[in-house]
Amino acid sequence: MLKDITIATAHDYGRALDGSLMLSTGAAAKLLGIHPQTLRRLANLGQIPAVRLGGKRMFAQQALQRYVDGLPLWTVTDANFRGTRGRNN
Repeated sequence: MLKDITIATAHDYGRALDGSLMLSTGAAAKLLGIHPQTLRRLANLGQIPAVRLGGKRMFAQQALQRYVDGLPLWTVTDANFRGTRGRNN
């Protein structure tokens, strides 16, 4: 589930021809809870689709939701915390 955010300015979003919400890199990163550079890397790797409009990278909100929905779920028991195995068990 994506975070609820308030988009500050008209430069942070737009609408595609099909009416879908398009977000700037900063607004999309905030929505995902990640750093903008991380989002750029994910786009460069093709993991999240982006389009360039006037030299600015934009992300469809629907594509961001598909990315989040496709992430694997994990729990604390799945994580291998270094140095915690075998202590006070």
